[in-house]
Amino acid sequence: GSLITASEFSRSAACRAGWPAGYVLAVPPGRPVQPVSTNGDAAAVFEAVQRRLAGRPFYLFLGPPTGIRGTRQLLQAFARLAGQRPEVCLVCLFRSDPGTASAGLRRQIGSGPYAERVVCVWESVENADLHAFLESCHAVVLPFLLVPSEIPLAVIEAAGHHKPVITTGPGGTADFVREFGLAVPAGH
Repeated sequence: GSLITASEFSRSAACRAGWPAGYVLAVPPGRPVQPVSTNGDAAAVFEAVQRRLAGRPFYLFLGPPTGIRGTRQLLQAFARLAGQRPEVCLVCLFRSDPGTASAGLRRQIGSGPYAERVVCVWESVENADLHAFLESCHAVVLPFLLVPSEIPLAVIEAAGHHKPVITTGPGGTADFVREFGLAVPAGH
């Protein structure tokens, strides 16, 4: 039998575990961009955020506001960037997972020096909004401290919209992203 993995990182691990290299193939996930079915939904959340951004470019974070996703480190990095680039904004689509505590993060964002340039959506958005954000962002930023899966859905969604991804490494996600983005050390 053969083994198919989602990245070269996993392929190498399988070979180290004893699978013969000739029987292990890395096939990265992805699909060509096709028209997205939005079920007739309007991108109302996106339109409201666009009005607030007033045409300024933005980086996009997707996912729950949890520690393993590197959200605090993202805010620290954005503060450094915002001090140098007054036009840049950060949009965070904080998916609403059950049991996710966000009060401390909300305070950190609200008291930050560039709070007016950080726009947070604290609930899950409809497909029309998600795709509008992905189409309009400068890049997707996913500063994982711990990657919960080999290649998270947000990375695949960004790739499907031809958007660069900035993430942390090492690991399967960082190896995959190097083809169309940037992988930096965690906390860099």
